[in-house]
Order: sequence, then structure tokens, then C-alpha cells
Amino acid sequence: MTVVGLDGRPLDEEIERLLRDADLVAGGGQHLEMLGVERGRAVVFEGDLSEALARIEGTEGPVVVLASGDPGFFGIVRLLGARLGRENLRVLPGLSSVALAFARAGLSWDDAVTVSAHGRDPRRAVNVCRAHPKVAVLTSPDFGPAELAEPLDRMERTFVVAEKLGEPGERVFHGDAVTVAGMQWEDPNVVLVLDEERMPGTRGWISSGVQGRGRWALPEEEFEHRSGMITKSATRAFVLSRLGPRQGDLIWDIGAGSGSVAIECARLGAAAIAIERDPESCARIRRNAGRHKAHVQLVEGTAPVALHDLP
Repeated sequence: MTVVGLDGRPLDEEIERLLRDADLVAGGGQHLEMLGVERGRAVVFEGDLSEALARIEGTEGPVVVLASGDPGFFGIVRLLGARLGRENLRVLPGLSSVALAFARAGLSWDDAVTVSAHGRDPRRAVNVCRAHPKVAVLTSPDFGPAELAEPLDRMERTFVVAEKLGEPGERVFHGDAVTVAGMQWEDPNVVLVLDEERMPGTRGWISSGVQGRGRWALPEEEFEHRSGMITKSATRAFVLSRLGPRQGDLIWDIGAGSGSVAIECARLGAAAIAIERDPESCARIRRNAGRHKAHVQLVEGTAPVALHDLP
């Protein structure tokens, strides 16, 4: 079985031969129609793919599976390998849509985080966009650019929406959350969500930009606080162990004081919102967050009123 990634570039002679000789060609309806695959030897990926997988397993001759971009990156290679055995797969990848989107934007992407909202709880993708400065989101028909932008409208993010990459109708749009939320978008698309003030400017050593921050439950002296008004290190250790903050989570720290709990959650990868009513304490939270290079959204106000419009 050969899995072919399509990225809009012309097919080479080998792939054209594989398609001609295949007893069965499986893929999305758009790909099958675009390549003119005869209906009698085509099977469309629909629903849970069970019908298509049964046809593939029941075919004795050559099979070609069509996919978008790089089928090993959030693609069908995982499912086919688990179902049919990876030793039975030959994968010919195209350019991933994420790589193309960053290329169109003129940005490197080794330090970007990529998340998928396709068939998954989209709130986790939104929370990663809150926490990280450079995120690529693989959208779905039910959760596209507008749905992604709406809950991020107060975050001062730049959006790059890349539609139909490599296709004749390709469009790349740059805008803010309000603009993107009010527009209509076509599938397939990839959305880059950028905090341009916080995007890394130096070369890293690990992909995705997600690096461990080392110690946690930091000593009290590593935070500026007022007269000992800070959650003690041992208490923070207990709170963090119970919360288990991670990528895709959202944490509220109500009555944040010095912001130590919110900052520790942000250092561990969660999106964190600190709610504090005292202006001097808010200033301390900003300084503490800056000292620890942690991104914390600060809401100055009194609970419960200040909580009403929070995500």
C-alpha cells in the first residue's frame, strides 16, 4: 500500500504510475474527483472510515491512499499503521500544510507549537494559543478560524489564515481576532496565532518551543511580595501537584496576590489568568511574571464580578 501526500504540486511520474496501476484508490472526495479516479475503483473517506478501511483490507492488489500534505503529521499514517502494520506501508509525503503556512507568512516554525482541533475538544487548542506566542492550529469544519478567533479577541494576537494551500483558490489573510471572527472561511485551512511581542528571537535547541522550566514550587524569595503575603512554597507544591497544570489547560488564580500560583502554572505550560483587586499587587504580578518570563493574563477587579466574562 502506498500513502501519497498531496500538496498542490504536479504529480511526478512515479505517483501517476501508482495511481494508474492501483486496484483501489482511497481518499477524500475532493482528491478523488480532482485526480479523476474512476468510481468503480475509488472509495471515499467518510465518517469513522470503517467502510473505507474494510475495502482496503479486502483488496488483494495495489492500493493507493490519498491524503493532504504530510500524512504522517496529524494524518492517516498512524491509523493505517496500527490497523494494517507499518511494514505494509510506503509513505510518499507532500509538504505539510503547517510548513506551507509558515512559509507563506515568512516565518520559521521550529519554535512553534502545533495543535489540532479536528475531532478533538477545541478548548485545549484555544488555551494553547493563550499560553504560547507562536501556534499553528489545524482546524475542522466545525471549528474554523472564526470560532478560534472569537474567544481570543482580548489577547492582542495576530492571525494568519491560510486557506486551500497549494490549490488554485489559495488565500493567505493577516488580521486581528475581531476581523477573523467576522469573516467566512473555506476548508481546508490552517491558522497561525501569533503574539508578536513574545515570539522567540533567538535560536533554540528543541522543536515546538516547549521546554521544561526546571524547578517548581519556587522559594518565596524568588517572588516580590508584600510583608510575607505569598502562598508558601510547600503550599504551592501541594496545589500544583493537585492541579497538574499542563499544555491546553486554563487556570484561574483568584485573589492572586503576588501571582506566584498563576506564574508557576504558566511556567508548566498552562494558560493562566490572575485576578486581583489591589493595584499595587497587580503591579507586582506584572514584575514577577516578567522576572520568570511567564505569560499571565492579568484581570484587575473584584470577584465575583471580575469573573463574569472570563473564559
